[in-house]
Amino acid sequence: MDAFHLLEERLLLKSGGVRPTISLSEEQVAAAETALGVQFPPSYRRLLLSFRQGQMPGDVYWVDGDGSLDEWLDIVKNNQPGWHPSFLLAIVTYGNGDESCFDLRRRDEDGEYPIVFYDHEIGRSGGTEFTTEASNLAELLLGFTP
Repeated sequence: MDAFHLLEERLLLKSGGVRPTISLSEEQVAAAETALGVQFPPSYRRLLLSFRQGQMPGDVYWVDGDGSLDEWLDIVKNNQPGWHPSFLLAIVTYGNGDESCFDLRRRDEDGEYPIVFYDHEIGRSGGTEFTTEASNLAELLLGFTP
């Protein structure tokens, strides 16, 4: 079983096996991609369209489809130009300025981006090398779930 399916299984188990009513549409996800100028990896798109942000382990940035998401978790608002190197898209916040990010330079054959750690204290120095945390978002999130 690949990492995404294992994560999906754990999320469903955590919610009692019941999928929630989903509030995001394909159009809302596409609008966020357009606003960011990025194509989300397939696994993140699937999470957005299958679950709610509150079901995610950790503080995963999400698409604010209806204006009800806390601003500090909005993926568009937290990826403004100049906040990170242009090849990083922040996806998980640790609440102290550090984040896990998609490395947009290294898309694999499945359309997935590896996840790298962005240390806010040294990240703004113009560096281009970051520590890889996981090969994709599902792998990273599995590390947050029991």
